[in-house]
Amino acid sequence: IDWIYYNNTKDLVEAATNIYSGKVVDISFGIYDYEKQAFVQSYSEDNTDRFLYTIYTIEVQKNYKGKTGKTVIIRAEGGLPGYHEDEQCELLLKTGMDYALVHRAKRLEIGESYLLCVHRYDDMDGIISMDQFAYYLNSQKSNEIIRQCRKK
Repeated sequence: IDWIYYNNTKDLVEAATNIYSGKVVDISFGIYDYEKQAFVQSYSEDNTDRFLYTIYTIEVQKNYKGKTGKTVIIRAEGGLPGYHEDEQCELLLKTGMDYALVHRAKRLEIGESYLLCVHRYDDMDGIISMDQFAYYLNSQKSNEIIRQCRKK
């Protein structure tokens, strides 16, 4: 997957459909089938359109851009090395997959709060960039993003 790198805060804010602060309350994994456009739990011999995702459940604290509920799901392509690897492997085997992408995005931690810049899909959010989707609250960059949101 080739990810866009946003050279400035304005472009980053424009690219994100939703920007909010939130606390990570859960991290799980799922297999998304692009042909069925849904997460699946069953075995398939044809798994060319299936990919492992890391799924973050976020308790929204404050919304800055877009519309969002009190709890949102963010999906990030790939698994997390060093985090519940047995669970990830079991899911891959259960659904007939023998490979997975490694998740290179910033790893979020349960209990921590972040400013999140995402793209809204039908029923969940997706990261907009591997390196530019999550920022610690009160960091210089998160404050720049919030100021840019308020200019709109």
